[in-house]
Amino acid sequence: MGRLIGFLASAFGILLVLYAIIRLFNIDPQPIILGTARFLGGGRLVEFGEAFSTGFDPTVRVCSVDRIDTDGDGFREWLVFFQADPIRSRNWRQPCPDKSPRQGAIYDSDRGKPAIVFPYSLTTPKEERLGEQGVHFETAEIIPNRSDTDRPIEELLVYGQLGGVDNQLTIFKFQQNTIPSDTPTDDPPRYPILGAFKGSGGITFDPGSKRVTVLDNSPFGRSQLAVKNVYALQGSGVDASYMDPPGSKDLAAPISSSVDFAFGPPGDIFSSQFPEAIVLGFFQSLDRSKDVDWNSEDFLVPLPDNDEFTDKTIGNATRNLRAGKLAYFFLNEDAPLNRNDISDLSVVVLQYFPEVQENPTTSTIEGQKPQRGRVNIQIESERISTGLMVYEMVFRNGEWKINQRLQ
Repeated sequence: MGRLIGFLASAFGILLVLYAIIRLFNIDPQPIILGTARFLGGGRLVEFGEAFSTGFDPTVRVCSVDRIDTDGDGFREWLVFFQADPIRSRNWRQPCPDKSPRQGAIYDSDRGKPAIVFPYSLTTPKEERLGEQGVHFETAEIIPNRSDTDRPIEELLVYGQLGGVDNQLTIFKFQQNTIPSDTPTDDPPRYPILGAFKGSGGITFDPGSKRVTVLDNSPFGRSQLAVKNVYALQGSGVDASYMDPPGSKDLAAPISSSVDFAFGPPGDIFSSQFPEAIVLGFFQSLDRSKDVDWNSEDFLVPLPDNDEFTDKTIGNATRNLRAGKLAYFFLNEDAPLNRNDISDLSVVVLQYFPEVQENPTTSTIEGQKPQRGRVNIQIESERISTGLMVYEMVFRNGEWKINQRLQ
């Protein structure tokens, strides 16, 4: 027992020294590892990095190779992601360290005697990259494809990343494009597009509902809000697709589109310096379907208890909320509206006007004039449909508050 412990301790010590040498001198251990594997395997190792770049195409660099069954035949194909036109030099910790475009292919050996290792390209609808700073993948059964052995064939979901955010998702499905006696071909593609999405604020896939949620924060760069589009499968069975029509280069229209917080409800919403975030937070505080614990009145200008402002419109929104006139915030003051009606609200328009906010707080002969702003909003739900509403904002005590509805 003592000898075994001593041997293990010595082996661990040798590995630790080798690791220290590799880190100290920035040595790439991959050639050593691959050379050892090739020697032990009698030269039978398939090394995609060597096949891609050494002496053939120096503009292509292999980033990763995974073994996964992509066609339901029980054999694990080679899923290869690679860079085109790499810029920076690779190292053993980062095989693809720069922002060069990522592309992908699935290599299979199910044709020919002897077998041909043939690449089936993973191509986006407009032949763009799969990602910029990195890619990762997962599988999910989205449509009811079946193999010859009755195994379900899961779809391949490839996420592209930029700045640590999954800003791209391309979903590939399998289709048998030849009979076993044919030579391999990728025309028509063996892995056509089931869906292709882009969103600067992030993309998520729900395996339960099979819906894809895409956030685009480019229209709201200053306030961390985003347009949220939700996409669902169009059609049914094996012909279902997120594209319209199936097999085309065009994504079907989203089933819903709204404005939301790009990264979830902020922890301190009331300190936001952006009035559009305050208005969005207020309506989410009214929405019974939202999991927020905000007090709705905290978004509104409090009623004046002195003559700080001579303007008698100050606090109109608070007066209506305290009086239970919820319709004031959606329709008009006299229309009946129950709190139970306010659920699953979708903000379909949210507009702000930075130039209005530049007006500073001033003192006049009539009293203190607060800084004001304006936010336009339009809301839809199953029970509520508003036109474009205009809300006046007031900036006081370092916070934006809703003062009144103008129209």
